[in-house]
Amino acid sequence: MQFKTSCFLTFFILIISIKSYTQNIDLKSYRWENRMIVIVSKDSKDSLYIKQLQEFSEPAKAFKERKLKILDVQKNRIREISFENDKTEIGSWKNETSLYDKYASKKPPFKVILIGLDGGRKKTVKNKVFTKNLLFTLIDGMPMRKAELKRN
Repeated sequence: MQFKTSCFLTFFILIISIKSYTQNIDLKSYRWENRMIVIVSKDSKDSLYIKQLQEFSEPAKAFKERKLKILDVQKNRIREISFENDKTEIGSWKNETSLYDKYASKKPPFKVILIGLDGGRKKTVKNKVFTKNLLFTLIDGMPMRKAELKRN
């Protein structure tokens, strides 16, 4: 009986430890600070995923000017990609599943979502690369971006 109790206790502590290690990312924390690009893919071997990262790799300055950050969301992990001082900064992977569960669908497994400063979904591109030209055109046509440009 004591063995069963200690096994259960060990298992319970292990589950709590794993749960506390995983981090739930809340997109609300970015609201009014950043426009978000959420890249959703099953894994890093997907050819569209690789092409998408290449498409968004440069120029960092253009992404920073538009207050953009990228959340790279895969089945069991997530990382943030930000643009500071004309450089692309790639964060480390964290165990996380909530955004994949929220945004991934059974078909297609690859998509890119643009989320505006207000937290609303502005554009979703499925099963193809979201080009910088389309991204910048959409953002530069948004009322808040136009206001930013007038102020500067």
